[in-house]
Amino acid sequence: MPSSSITRALRLLAALAPLAWLLAATPAAAQGTLRGWLHVVWDDDPGERYWLVEPDGRATELLFPARAAQADPLRLDRSFVEVSGRLETTGERRRLLHAEALRPSAVPGGAAPRTLQQVSPGPDDLPFITLLCRYADDPSTPSSAPQIAAMMGGGFPGVGHFYGEVSGIPGVMAANVVSGWYDLPLIRSQYITFNNTATNTALLAQHCAAAA
Repeated sequence: MPSSSITRALRLLAALAPLAWLLAATPAAAQGTLRGWLHVVWDDDPGERYWLVEPDGRATELLFPARAAQADPLRLDRSFVEVSGRLETTGERRRLLHAEALRPSAVPGGAAPRTLQQVSPGPDDLPFITLLCRYADDPSTPSSAPQIAAMMGGGFPGVGHFYGEVSGIPGVMAANVVSGWYDLPLIRSQYITFNNTATNTALLAQHCAAAA
């Protein structure tokens, strides 16, 4: 091939490279229709967020740029709905639906309502672990591991329920594991000082993690 042809080919490849990168970086999107339970999650910024939980437990965040004309999503909170629009998948971690139409729909026969806390652990869920540690001078266990698991769980008023509502990440603590009890190397007064007004939480966390 003549050198001039090679030069033109290289210039063409260089010109197309940014376009190829842009196409590769653009999330895949297509028109789609989903059915499931609509959940409104209140947040400080941008305000309210919307999630659709399908009967199989998969969650999709809904975006309403100008609110769907067919129905008000706030009035359909926790109702079974059908929503259609542009479905966008950003890698494996998140699925968005830019809603264009929203309307109430009939619940499939035999389908039980699905909440945000019932969503199975997925890529957006964070791996939490709750470690139970006790002071060297106090071997008592004020609560059992199952009691702590319930306290940290997704059922109201558990910590997982709270984080699921305010974070907008369904089932954010669904993968939480409770482990312990573990014995700390120091006595209580070495962690909590000044007449019980100051706690060395950093040292507590360090020693508890090391003991586990």
